[in-house]
Amino acid sequence: MRPTSPTSSATFVEHSSPAYRASPKAKRKSRSLRRSRSPLGNYSLHSPRGNYTLRSPKGSCSSFNSALFDSESEGHDIPIASFVSLAPEILGDTNMPPEDLKVAVAAQYATCEKLRHLIMTRIWQVEEASRWTSFLNQSINKLKKEHEAAEDGLRLWIENAQKECTEVSEPSSSVTTNLLKAKESLKFVQGKYNDMEGLLIAHGVTDTDLIMANDGGEDSESGRD
Repeated sequence: MRPTSPTSSATFVEHSSPAYRASPKAKRKSRSLRRSRSPLGNYSLHSPRGNYTLRSPKGSCSSFNSALFDSESEGHDIPIASFVSLAPEILGDTNMPPEDLKVAVAAQYATCEKLRHLIMTRIWQVEEASRWTSFLNQSINKLKKEHEAAEDGLRLWIENAQKECTEVSEPSSSVTTNLLKAKESLKFVQGKYNDMEGLLIAHGVTDTDLIMANDGGEDSESGRD
């Protein structure tokens, strides 16, 4: 089940304008895509309305993946054969049926949602560290006033509390860095989503159809049958 779509500015779109798609160069590129059949470098989709071939990029998105998804332990790396890597070829294929493009739009929306929630997680990690640091500092100051006579016991407690405070504060730098990366990633994938949504509308798909695709309406109806 998928909610309705987000919006943002478009980035990293290759030849997605109507003027380019109508040009002889775009038609030659489309024919070249359909003729390509290499088993090692192509990803083929087939539908009743025509065949089209999507080629896996050999470098256009690898730098994007390594720059924005370099922390596999955080769980937000994107494989080279993923939908995000194929997005430029999808946008450049004028023969893609609307029903297949609707599935791609819904998949891109899921990527946007994943990164949006990742950003919220990073924000709360920073806030968590800040709040625990404040608590430990307040505890230290209070104990200094209440236990001036018990210097030995106070010294031991302060050392332990300061050690815990340092351990809580250390992740803040890396968390902030990952947060910035996640924001850049979200901006990128939302741009792809908007471009594909516009391509669907150009194919005659209505806003209602887009909402049903993002909500998983078709899957729900087939499940009831």
